[in-house]
Amino acid sequence: MYVGANYAKKIGRTDVRFIAGDYSRQVEAAIKSGALYGTVNQSPILEGRLAAKYAHDWLTGHKQSVPRPNALIPLPLITKENVDQHPAEWSG
Repeated sequence: MYVGANYAKKIGRTDVRFIAGDYSRQVEAAIKSGALYGTVNQSPILEGRLAAKYAHDWLTGHKQSVPRPNALIPLPLITKENVDQHPAEWSG
């Protein structure tokens, strides 16, 4: 998404706003430059930590600690106003 948004900005297209669906360091840079309006931060670090914790809990007899049927994580909206408070955690 950031590639298209950067290209649109480069050729002067201001009539379209781009919103990404992931949050890599490239998306972070595109938000800071104004090419992308925003995205949501679906943190792979948080997902990995929770997956390991839930697997451990399940396998060690603490199944009641594992949210069911789903474990939902926060998906904060990232825009130019708060991008500095939420650094991207991966590069793609």
